[in-house]
Amino acid sequence: MDAYFTINALITSEAVRTWMQVITNVIREKNPSGLYFLISTSGGFVNDAKAFFSFLRALPIKKVMHNMGNIESVGNIIFVAADERYANPAAHFLLHGLTWNFNAAAQVSHTQIQEINSALFQGEEDIAQILVTQTKLTKEEIFSLYKQGESKGLGYAIEKGLINEIREARIPPGAFHLVL
Repeated sequence: MDAYFTINALITSEAVRTWMQVITNVIREKNPSGLYFLISTSGGFVNDAKAFFSFLRALPIKKVMHNMGNIESVGNIIFVAADERYANPAAHFLLHGLTWNFNAAAQVSHTQIQEINSALFQGEEDIAQILVTQTKLTKEEIFSLYKQGESKGLGYAIEKGLINEIREARIPPGAFHLVL
């Protein structure tokens, strides 16, 4: 029996902590043969996405991701943590360069600007490294995608190894399913 999870959310520290705890509990209590994620996300925070990617990869259980509509920004690294990946026919993928949010009254020093630049550069490098190891994308292609700002369709997703197949998601009748 697979356990099914639906995720349609921004990737934040709070969300990732909750997802990790729920998944850990489900594995302990239900002992599923696999985890099936029906996911759509506009992205979120890099460090939280990397932590969830690492958590998923560490699990000694089969993982399947299904793009329900959009996988954007750092959501891509969570998506590629799975052993198998699928997408609904109207789904898309978007990968772009990182941004930094400042509050309206922010004051930053020269050193802080250097730290922010370094963090943005390292975040893009980390995302690229994950995608290179999990897909057919090259580092050069990924850095080009960071600058394009355009969504990619399913033909591209298959060609570059983001997905294995285009197919409608299905949750079997009576399946264990949680919305996270």
